[in-house]
Order: sequence, then structure tokens, then C-alpha cells
Amino acid sequence: MNLVRARNWYIAGGVFLCVQVLVSTTVTSRHTLASFGDLSQALMLAIGTVFFSRQIFHASGRERLFWVLMSFGTFLWLLPQMWYVQYEVFENIPMPDPSPGDIFLFLHAIPFMGALALRPHAHLSEKRLTLDALDFALLLLWWAYLYVFVAMPYQFARTVDVATLSGKFNFLYLVENLFLIGAALFLYLRARGEWKRIYGNLLAAFAVYSFSSFVINRLISSEAYYSGSLYDLPLAISMLLFCAAGLATPSEKDEKFPAGESGIRASVWPARLGVMALATMPLLALFSLLLSRAPADVNEFRIGATLAAMFVMTMLVFLKQYLLNLELGRLLRDAQESFGNLRRMQEHLVNSEKLAALGQLVAGAAHEINNPLTAILGYSELLATDAAVPEPTRSVGEKIAAQARRTKRLVSNMLSFAQQQPATRGVVQVNVLLNNVLQLRGPDLSGKKIRVSTTLDPEIPDVLGDSNHLLQVFLHIVNNAVDALQEIGGGILTVTSASQNGKVTIDFADTGPGIKEPSRIFDPFYTTKPVGKGTGLGLSVCYGIVQDHGGEISCHNNPSGGATFTIKLPAAPATTARKAAAAETASAR
Repeated sequence: MNLVRARNWYIAGGVFLCVQVLVSTTVTSRHTLASFGDLSQALMLAIGTVFFSRQIFHASGRERLFWVLMSFGTFLWLLPQMWYVQYEVFENIPMPDPSPGDIFLFLHAIPFMGALALRPHAHLSEKRLTLDALDFALLLLWWAYLYVFVAMPYQFARTVDVATLSGKFNFLYLVENLFLIGAALFLYLRARGEWKRIYGNLLAAFAVYSFSSFVINRLISSEAYYSGSLYDLPLAISMLLFCAAGLATPSEKDEKFPAGESGIRASVWPARLGVMALATMPLLALFSLLLSRAPADVNEFRIGATLAAMFVMTMLVFLKQYLLNLELGRLLRDAQESFGNLRRMQEHLVNSEKLAALGQLVAGAAHEINNPLTAILGYSELLATDAAVPEPTRSVGEKIAAQARRTKRLVSNMLSFAQQQPATRGVVQVNVLLNNVLQLRGPDLSGKKIRVSTTLDPEIPDVLGDSNHLLQVFLHIVNNAVDALQEIGGGILTVTSASQNGKVTIDFADTGPGIKEPSRIFDPFYTTKPVGKGTGLGLSVCYGIVQDHGGEISCHNNPSGGATFTIKLPAAPATTARKAAAAETASAR
């Protein structure tokens, strides 16, 4: 709260109260007293409306709606006061009883209830604001229905019973004010900081006003009250306290919760109270129909009002249910998406754990193989270079050495995959690498009824990686596709490359029999080949290489038959920028 403005307001209020006491004790003219009392109260309520309306432009979400309801309730409070000014000041006649402003006097507290029920100080979800507003609308409509049910029938009865009407109105108005006091006290005890001061002002204002209203109504019944008397002093104090709440500048949301309680849990009460309010309407109608001793026209009015109110509240319930169904559908879609992401993450973690275990196994085995392999390579080279050994023997030694070197390169690649050796990174042209792979496999495919179709985008950017490792990945996938096509006597292998969103995508699609369990294809030691033809490590190694390059590899069965392996690799930043600049230059020409 702006302390300077609050201090100035309380100083001005103190001066005004002193003036009111002076006027009430010295002026004897009833018209002058009524004019002073009615005009001053109307002025304070107008100032309060301005104070609360000003806050609307500095808030958002629940806070904004809070200030909207507070300013609207203050305006409704101002309307019956303007009726007093019209009758007692300008026309100089007593206010009629019942007054046309009575309904506004009762209804002005309903927006205050809605404002307090919003709990703008608490950390509540703004997404539920529409649903909460419907719950509050049910409660506010119920309070309006109570006025229509209890008091209004006597205003429209054939013979207006003023005493009965005043008694019922005063009782209902007292219950409404006590409800406001309880709500403000509840929020005052739970809030902190600036919001606590706001609720404190409202609590004090509601308490003083309820006491003043109760006393004035009793004095009116005994014809001992007149406007501008000292009995208006508590009423003026309550209005001053009420307007002071509009001087606040809340900047933070803060609410104290007991252990294990949250604000979201407490927000279910408006919905429950709304359901209870709707359930009480047919009970009140049955009471009016079977047990009430009121005149027949009063009971008829009450039953008609109950049916109308139930219809409106039922429409609100249907609207809320429709919005809940929409929200439930959205939550189900989010849950399905989250579940799918969770499953993919779980599969990724399982594959990562399996590959980690495989890496340890490969590293240990590679070290054990390296020792005898080094000896085999050394002895075979000695045998191949020894001039005393016959030529056929030296030729065999050269072949042994060549195979030993090949095995050593494979072991080196296995160690690199197991992160025992760093891979050699450089700029790799994916299309060139794919053409090399297909050329290597070309001679083996002749006469096997296997046709290779390529759709390679010449504008794709380069990737940053190890060409030997990527060549191993592409070659292994092509070999698997060829093996699958041979099982059915031939088919088509389609290799496609493209770029999208800064990634290079390579697809290997075949028309073979497909994969029985695509979700397990990258698991270590999982294979669909006959015993002796596959170890189940090839695709696991490919998975690890692609992951090491920051890419993704996946597979799925095609609806028309066969399987597709998709590899996505991040494009090298430099080549991406270069190709984009070249494209801009070409378009400019």
C-alpha cells in the first residue's frame, strides 16, 4: 500500500469525521443533516469506485478480475445511495419503504463475495480461471435467488406487508454481511504482505458496516433514526476503511499454507458450494409448497422464481461440464504424449545401458585380442619378408599379414566405439559416402534380382563426423537390406538423402519381409539371422556410432511391406551457412 497516499487519506478521513460530528451535534435542520449525510456517503462511494477501477489497469489475471468485481460492487452500493440523494436532498421527501434501491443494496455484496473467492493473493492456476468464474457465478446467482425468494415476493404481493418485508430483508442482509466478514477474516489470516493489509481493511470495513447497518435498521424500526445523525458515524468510518483498500499496490502473490496443504486443493470448495447451492433450490421450493404459511401469491412467486433460477444455474452447470470435457480431452492428449515420450526415453535408456555394457565387453575383448594379433602380424610379416622362405610360403605370410591388419583395423574401430579411442572428426559429404557404399556392393548384387534406386539431394549440407565410422554404418544397413531381399528372391532397395531443419536425413527402404520386432532391432545380441550368420552386434554398433555423432537412428516397417532405416545427422554449421549464402546468391541472380 502506498503509505503516503494512505496517510493522506486517513488524515482527510479524520478531518471529515470531525466535521460530521460537529455538523450532527450543531445543525438542527433535518433536511440539512440528510443532505450532508447522503451527499458525503455518495461522494465516498464514488471515490471508492474510482480507487478500485484504477487498479484494473495495473493488474492481470485473477488480480484484474478481483478489482473489476470490487469496483462493480462499489458502484452497485453507490446506486441506492443516489436514490437517497434524489429523494431526501433534491425532492425533500422521505425514502419510500420498500425502496427501489433495496435490491441494489443487497446485490452490492455479491461481487465482493466473488472477488474474495478468487483469492488473487494465492498461487493458483490461471488456466482454471474460467472454471472458477463459473463456480463463483453459481454462488452469486444463488445469493441473488435468496433475495428473490425471501424478500422480493412481498414487494410484488397483492398487499405489501412492509413489516414482514423489512424483517426478512434485514435478516438476509445481516447473514450476507456476516458471510463477507467470515470470508475476509479467512483470507486475512492466510495472506501476507500487501494483500494482508488489503484484506485487513476490507475485514474492518465489513465488520463496522455490519454493526452499523444492524443498529440503523433497529433504529429505523423504532423510528429513532434520521439521516445525518451521529448514528451515521460508524457507517462513514466503514466507508473510509473500505476505500482505503483501493489505495493498495500489491506486487507479489503470497499465502501461508499448513503443512501438506496447497492452494489448488482449497480451490475445490467453490465448486462444492455451487453444487450445494443448486441442491438447496428444490428443497426451498418444496418448503414453500408444503410447509410455508405465506400468502398463496407469495408462494406462487417463489416457485416460479425457483424454476427460473434452477434453469439458469443448470445451464451454467452444463457449460462448466462442457469446458471440463474440453479440458479433460486436452489433459488426456498431453498424458498420451507424455507417456509416449516416457516410453521413448525408457527405450533410449535401456539401449544406452545395453550399449554401455557392450562397450565394456568390446573394450575388454579388444585388448585381449590385440596382444595375440600383434604377435600374428609380426610373425607373418617376418615370414613374408624372409628371403630364405619359399615363394608360396611368403605369399601365404603376406595374406596372413593382410588379414591381421584388417582385423586390427576392426579392433581399432571397436575400441573407438567403446570410447576407448577418440574418433577422427572431419567434414563428410554424405552423398559421396553413400555412392561409395553402393559401388562397393554393386558387383555382389549382379544376378541377384536386387535393384538399387537412389534419390540423393545434391544440395544437402555436409556433416561433421568420422567417415570410416559412417561408412561402416551405411554399409552394414545396406548389407542387412540385401540379406532381407535375398530371402524373398529379390526386390528394390531405395536410398534417399535430404535436409530439413538443420539435419541431414538418410533413408534406406527395402521391399523385403520387414522386421518382426522393430523396437528390439538395436538391442545387443538380438538377431533374426540363422545361427552362425549374425551375432546381433552390428546394429548396436551402428546405434552407438550415430549417437556418438549427435544423431538419431530408427527403423519401422512399411505399410506396403519391407522396412525403412532412417538416420538423422546434424549438419556442419559452416557448410549450412555456405549453402544458404549460395542459395541467396543464386536467387538474386
